[in-house]
Amino acid sequence: MPRVGGRYLLFLKYDQNTEDYSILMGYQLDGNSVYRLDDLKASDSTDPQVGHLLRSEGITESQFLTRVQASRDCQSG
Repeated sequence: MPRVGGRYLLFLKYDQNTEDYSILMGYQLDGNSVYRLDDLKASDSTDPQVGHLLRSEGITESQFLTRVQASRDCQSG
């Protein structure tokens, strides 16, 4: 789950019945790295010293945000 003070990009879905939002997908923005907010067990990694227990997107934060914006522009245009 997101932590207080962290930077995140969350994709939300509104439920009219409950008048509430749920998180569809979330990403932690950590400087030059982006991580999915889904679980990654240490056993899922080939690296015996997993430094971050979230799945890395393998691109920089800037690249990720550019892709998200481009996707949004395509959907609205």
